[in-house]
Amino acid sequence: MMKRFAKRQVPAVVMTAAMMAGTVSAQQTTGSATPAPQAPQQTGQQPQSLSGGQLAPVDTYVVGTAKPPQVPGSETADLTLEQAIQIALDHNLSLQVAKLNPEIQDYALKGARAVFMPNFTANYNYRNQTAPSTNTTEGVLNNITKTDTYNTSVNQALPWYGGSYNLSFNNSSVNSNSKTLPRNPSFNSSLQFQYTQPILQNFGTDTNRTNIATNQVQRQITDIQLVTTIENTKASVRSAYWTLKAAIEKIEINRRAEALAQQLLDNDKTQVQIGTMAQIDTAQPEAQLASAQGQTLAAQIAWQQAELTFKQLLVAGPDDPLFTKTINPVDIPDIGSEPNVNIQGAVQKALTDRTDIQQALKNLEVTDLNLKLSKNATRPQLNVQGGFTNAGLGGPTSADLTSGYFDAFSSVFAFTQPTWTIGSTLTYQLGMATQKAALARAQLSYDQQKANLKVTQLSVVSDVTGAGLNVQNTYKQYQAAHAASVAQLAATNAEQTKFTVGLSNNFNVVTQQNNLTSDRLAELNALINYVNALADYDRKQRVGGSSSATVGGGSTTTGGGSTTGGGSTTGGGL
Repeated sequence: MMKRFAKRQVPAVVMTAAMMAGTVSAQQTTGSATPAPQAPQQTGQQPQSLSGGQLAPVDTYVVGTAKPPQVPGSETADLTLEQAIQIALDHNLSLQVAKLNPEIQDYALKGARAVFMPNFTANYNYRNQTAPSTNTTEGVLNNITKTDTYNTSVNQALPWYGGSYNLSFNNSSVNSNSKTLPRNPSFNSSLQFQYTQPILQNFGTDTNRTNIATNQVQRQITDIQLVTTIENTKASVRSAYWTLKAAIEKIEINRRAEALAQQLLDNDKTQVQIGTMAQIDTAQPEAQLASAQGQTLAAQIAWQQAELTFKQLLVAGPDDPLFTKTINPVDIPDIGSEPNVNIQGAVQKALTDRTDIQQALKNLEVTDLNLKLSKNATRPQLNVQGGFTNAGLGGPTSADLTSGYFDAFSSVFAFTQPTWTIGSTLTYQLGMATQKAALARAQLSYDQQKANLKVTQLSVVSDVTGAGLNVQNTYKQYQAAHAASVAQLAATNAEQTKFTVGLSNNFNVVTQQNNLTSDRLAELNALINYVNALADYDRKQRVGGSSSATVGGGSTTTGGGSTTGGGSTTGGGL
């Protein structure tokens, strides 16, 4: 009867062993540690059945101690989570790209400010003109006139109230063969200054000042985005680290399940050889062994994918030495005291400090700047201009043969012949239809941004509240998983005690040990989920958005809510 009982239990136990791999999807947190319970120590005594046959010892594997598979030609690199995060901060390619954005925005801001730099202009012209003489007193048949012009000017748009100025200094010399000119050669110099001040449109703001203010806000936004990228990169590393850890554990669990299936098949073959079992009865154990081997292969493929995803977050390129190494995540997550979660305080902190709130406020600033510019365009253009011109003249005359360019130059700066001007210009487009339509669009965009801010605030409240509740729930789930692990440990020890006195068999002992391993994996999974919830709760008070890496590499589901050992569910969104 005992043999028939064992045969009925073969599919169930192999199925249990094949399904007892869980998924760890978590992030690291700090605090006082309480390690997961340890497995009972294996004794040197080999238990025996009632018939006196010696059986295999109880499996004392402890979840969390698995090593990655050995890859020929690949060196193993032990990494803690903190080491992995630091490597990512130093080498992550996406992060290196993001760090360039503030510098790029700095140059954009410099370019916007350059519009208020002075513009200097200088030119020289030479002209040689020959024309027939129309005046007989000139004493020549053809007038030959040579003119040299030397002009310089400085103009600048000012960053205050939309004003601008233009200052020019012009010089020329004229030399002719005419005998009737009072000065030959003659030198002319003039200094001109003009200032233009808008009174209505472009007084409070204009395109240039709005562009600078917008770039200043955009510079602040790039800083916020960089902080978000850094924090989410760290979260991605944490997630990928524990995913890799879970994938390695899953390989070990499936290998042990495969070994159990192989052991049961070997036992059945032995019974066939001694004539206590029919050959046809080995078909089902063979199928279960093939299934277990397939699960082990699938676990190895998932490990390769998880390791590749993790390396992509750490290495600086395909030539990085770490890319060719086998990563061994050595950390085991720990739990501290029961959390004291202040969700209301966390929500208020997030509404003030969170990066997506800050970015939404900055975007509202940019929209407000554009709205003010659109309002400015609906005003009439009223500009006031004022300036002066001062001229000087030099050159030899019959009264002063020594006069030259210096006389013209000195006359300019002596202000002996100034000319003052002042005036205004009014421009108004009737109806202002185009400008008013643009203003209406800008107002709607502003209202839309305000509505988006409220949406973001509501999302933050929901996000932080959910993260706080998740901390509380995952802690309770860990406590339940820990209690189940302790109870299963007692059941396993009891089964071994029964075995040593001949009241059980090897199959029952191995089954209880696999249940213990499964419950320990569930406990580890719950522990990692709690650590992940703590880290996520802290991050969501400061940073918006989500990490780029998902547990299991996005398309790969680890755990999948499968039930392992005593009906406990591992993975599946804890």
